[in-house]
Amino acid sequence: MREKADCLPVPETVQQYHASADHRRTIDLVLEHEGMAPADLDWDELRQYFHTWLRAEQTRLDAWDLLLAANRHLWGHSLPTFGGRLRECDPLYYDRDNSVRSAWDEQALYRFLVPEAGSSTRIQEALLGCWVDGGYLRLWLWFMDADQSCPSSYLDLGRGWDPDPHNDERYTAYALNTEAVHLSSPALDVSDLQQAADDAMARLAAIV
Repeated sequence: MREKADCLPVPETVQQYHASADHRRTIDLVLEHEGMAPADLDWDELRQYFHTWLRAEQTRLDAWDLLLAANRHLWGHSLPTFGGRLRECDPLYYDRDNSVRSAWDEQALYRFLVPEAGSSTRIQEALLGCWVDGGYLRLWLWFMDADQSCPSSYLDLGRGWDPDPHNDERYTAYALNTEAVHLSSPALDVSDLQQAADDAMARLAAIV
């Protein structure tokens, strides 16, 4: 298990976004229109609108930074290779829209593990991520094994994960959604999420 501080600082812009429904609606509206101001604004209103848009874009970038920091903090700055049998993919794997906007739209950021060339492993592909659900930070995991004998839906990941035999996408338990991991806080206490990540890694290692 990795030894590290279990607090994760939250950028001020992200705190404000998740603390106020009115502020959140304003930010969402400006981002939805991609900074294109309404036609009926006067010069002073236009100036205020563009400053709000700049703040909205900073919020979106800060949210991406937080997701990356959380992902590295909880899953590891470098993902484990399980004895060289797996390797982490570059950010453009799957030809995804590798942008701050896509992470904002999904409210998630995840990383990929695939078999190292020439290695012998049951894992064909694994995704490890962090996800914001209603303002709460949660973990997300999915993997596929080569013969489908042990898909992620059947794997016991520990008490920190919701069991769902009908869904290969696994999420940390709703019971972990406390104020300690709500993004309106100045810092998140991610000790329970860290334990869940460590439990998941240990179980994944057992079948690689």
